[in-house]
Amino acid sequence: MVFETNISIAVISPEGKYCIKDFSLFDTNKINESFTSLKVSSINNGVLSLKIKCGLCGSIHYYKYNINKVVKKNIIIGGCELLGFPIFCIGNRKSVEEKILRYTRANKKIYAMI
Repeated sequence: MVFETNISIAVISPEGKYCIKDFSLFDTNKINESFTSLKVSSINNGVLSLKIKCGLCGSIHYYKYNINKVVKKNIIIGGCELLGFPIFCIGNRKSVEEKILRYTRANKKIYAMI
């Protein structure tokens, strides 16, 4: 069985817009260079560790995911514990783009109602 190790990540900016980048699980330095608020590292135990400065609340959030689950799942969403709002999505490109599009549409409707 062959696993796809190229995945996409979308991170929210302080302005509320998501930026999507592609990277390989074997080259986490590429993603660290692309996002200044995000630090991704893989630990030898097969764990993907993320440290992200939240663009919404300003706090630093920590996440750990099993690399096998990251590869097998379509999408993983991490959110701000204080506000309950998604701050990043990891998964295959198509799933990440669809999820971000849904969030963006919902936010536009909410803002229009306000």
